[in-house]
Amino acid sequence: MVDLIPVDHDPFADQDPAAPMPDQGHGLAGVLSSAWQNFAGGPESYLARSWRGLQEAGQGIGEAFTGAARAGLQRQAELLSPQTAAQPFLTVNPQTGEYVGRLPALAEFVTSAIAGPVPGGALGAGPAILRRGTALDAPISDTARAAQFAEDLRAQHLAGDDPLPLSGAKQPVSPPPHIQSMDDMNGLVGRYSDLAETGRTAREWYANSGRAILQAAGEPEAADRFAAALAVSSPRTDVAGNAANAVTLWNQAMVGEPVLAVGGRGGLEIGQRAVPLLYQGAPMTGEKTGPFHTALSLEWNPDPAGHPFVNDVWNMRAAEYPPELGSNKTAAQYDGSPTVGQHNFTRILADRVATELEARNPGETWTPEQVQAAVWAAKKAQVEGTPIGAAALDFAGALKNRVAQQSWESAPGQTSGNLPEYHQADPATQQAYHDAIRAVLEDDQGNDLISRHMGLPNVPSFQGPGVFEGAVRPGSQAQSLAGAPLQGGYLAGTDEATKDLFNASEATRGLLLRQDASAWHFPQYRPSLKPGDSNLVDVDIGRTLTSGEAQNMVETMKNAAGTDWFSPIATPRGFRFWNDPEASGVTNVDFQKHVDRAVNAANLPEDATLRPGFATGGYITNDWRKQPNGQGYLETITGTGRPDLERRAAEILATLGPRVSQIENDFAAQHGWTPDPGTRVWETSPQIAQYGLESGLTRPRPWATGPGSPRSSQPPLLVPVEHDPFSGGAVPVPPPSSPFNPAVGA
Repeated sequence: MVDLIPVDHDPFADQDPAAPMPDQGHGLAGVLSSAWQNFAGGPESYLARSWRGLQEAGQGIGEAFTGAARAGLQRQAELLSPQTAAQPFLTVNPQTGEYVGRLPALAEFVTSAIAGPVPGGALGAGPAILRRGTALDAPISDTARAAQFAEDLRAQHLAGDDPLPLSGAKQPVSPPPHIQSMDDMNGLVGRYSDLAETGRTAREWYANSGRAILQAAGEPEAADRFAAALAVSSPRTDVAGNAANAVTLWNQAMVGEPVLAVGGRGGLEIGQRAVPLLYQGAPMTGEKTGPFHTALSLEWNPDPAGHPFVNDVWNMRAAEYPPELGSNKTAAQYDGSPTVGQHNFTRILADRVATELEARNPGETWTPEQVQAAVWAAKKAQVEGTPIGAAALDFAGALKNRVAQQSWESAPGQTSGNLPEYHQADPATQQAYHDAIRAVLEDDQGNDLISRHMGLPNVPSFQGPGVFEGAVRPGSQAQSLAGAPLQGGYLAGTDEATKDLFNASEATRGLLLRQDASAWHFPQYRPSLKPGDSNLVDVDIGRTLTSGEAQNMVETMKNAAGTDWFSPIATPRGFRFWNDPEASGVTNVDFQKHVDRAVNAANLPEDATLRPGFATGGYITNDWRKQPNGQGYLETITGTGRPDLERRAAEILATLGPRVSQIENDFAAQHGWTPDPGTRVWETSPQIAQYGLESGLTRPRPWATGPGSPRSSQPPLLVPVEHDPFSGGAVPVPPPSSPFNPAVGA
């Protein structure tokens, strides 16, 4: 044992260490013993606090205790050894009534060293020996009682039926300061249970969130990684921001960004913690984030290794921990990072509350995550002054706010020369053709296979009329999740990885279906949005638009705006108009006025409501008369500079293309239509054809494969100059590894 206090800093070095101090020594033993409560900070903190206690006590006992005090500290360190770790802190021998355990052993040693032999039976007689002789009497007694209370809580908890596990080698339990007895505990259980009853509508928070995560990710393995992205970005973040961060990290991983990050303070640190989760499949750990991940994953992993009880700052407030125990001691509410002992206490509390709630509500079952979710919602609503529903926003709701729409029609582009007779076909035949194409592009749940293979998290598509250049045709709206920009605020739209994923997806769709244009947009609605920034108006009629209503809106908007640039975009509850001032020549302020006039002039339900918003997105065109190989789409794909997206585009074209060809040939035979095989890049390019996947399209798995190929600093053009009659001069040729080299159509 090292000498803890150097001699030149020891004010008592000249005193006789053997000088007896009869009564005062027993109080000093209590000072030393009380330091056990500080062991949670580690041995160094424990010994340092013990020495400070000795220095303070020295003023009352003549300051003649240096040698014995140092010996006492040494004895404390010895009592931390494995041989004594298993002993109780303080308990009573039921046969003799004597106190036994680490505390009496320490007190006996120190009193013997300072004040001579302890009178026989003095320690067993009760706590008076620990209270004798100093002004520290009451705190020492309270410390012993608090320690015994914590011991009792722990013992009763661990003896229960399937208790939540406690953390730490010694499984410390640290109640709030005012919870010092079982009566106090029962009162807290009642108040915490009342909060749970108040927030009971949120008890399925984790179940609802888990289902939404599984839907977005598509399968359990991917859902587990998405949940990890949510967990790692959850501390100190509201639910909406948490969802945005997770989607951002996910999309970055899907394009193989070597450095992951999210916007805001600490965004790079969050990204660094996400790297092993998304690129190596590492498990999610942490006293808060580990259980958070477990609770979210119960939907696909009902028998997890960890427990699902989350103790965050809101739960600490609900458990009545005061602000002075947090990092901001002047805050109105607790604000900090819980200790292991505090985490353990809240788990004990949660189990007791679950039992209380089931007793109050016969026939109900309350799980730990349900207890916490209900209490979390109630406490948030109470502090923030909001309704429970608003406070209880879950990831099912938050992820809906990240949905971008990818508008597509099966109608071949007018400039493509492919199936020109389609445009004169009757609506029923056009719908039958669309349904056949949709069966190729969607899975059984309606998820878009193109965006999923690219890596985007998505939700099921829905059907609604498509409008292009004033013509209304059968259409679909694929739906995928957009990340958040790293800087610039919401007006910056999305992050670069998200933009590349959406642009590559829709350019690939345009190639596959020989479209004249393809588009996607991501809407956002903010109370602070200025009229000049509002380039989108959402019209809610309670249902999706009919084809007749869509045609009517085309005409009324043309009349109101004086241009045919605007087309209604179908939504599940109506439609939207989106403005690009540079392309339309209409300011956003005038655009909103035009929409208002058009809606009032249209034959729509009287309860239709308008909501201004902001949208970012992509609009990709290809004039097949001038770009017969689909160069407008091909250059968009390679323009991302991401070889992995090029490869996935080739896999989609080579895998789904033959099925699209078969549908075109079948309808041509049935209805006398004329297909143009020369526009089918999966047939004209052997380089692309070799990327067909016999097992079908699947989501990328960077947690199993690691980051993909690095982004090129100078993205090559897709089509070499010798095969591009429309280039103005020499252009770079894609590297041999690109699936789009040699040239399409060579």
